Amino acid sequence: MNHIFNTIYLSILLLFLILISYYISKEISQIIKDIQLENLLRNKSELNNITDKLHFKIAKLYFNKNIIDAAIYELIFNINKTNKSTNTISENLSINYNLLGKSYEKLNKYQIARNQYYKALQLCPQNEITIQYLIDNLILSNKTLEAIEIGKQFLELSPNNSRITTQIESLEKKL
Repeated sequence: MNHIFNTIYLSILLLFLILISYYISKEISQIIKDIQLENLLRNKSELNNITDKLHFKIAKLYFNKNIIDAAIYELIFNINKTNKSTNTISENLSINYNLLGKSYEKLNKYQIARNQYYKALQLCPQNEITIQYLIDNLILSNKTLEAIEIGKQFLELSPNNSRITTQIESLEKKL
């Protein structure tokens, strides 16, 4: 009988230790992200020379920390800087517009977010992530018919996309 209590006690203790280690590792991960952000922003003179990818990483860190205004500022700065350069990769610019749209959505500015998704689609019309964000945005704005239409237009370009096909079919069933 004593052996059973010892086993139960050790099992509970093990479970408790697993939970504690999970939360500690989560906190350590957050601390590492904070340190990375501090290292990026430590020297203002270095900030003037950072690349577009670094601007995007900074914006993403701000976004993940829910510092949305700073993320929007960083993304707009990066987009304007990228638009001025002659060797712009449209996919990178599209990703910036996507994150800018998600940032505006966090501020409940769905129309502005939608405009960012449309700009991203102009650069990369077959980007499934942008279409997904746009459809979700339209659904949140109670524009289900427009979401279905956008999804169908995308499926004309990419007819084998099962995720969008499934989502459009489920939206049509709800109508």
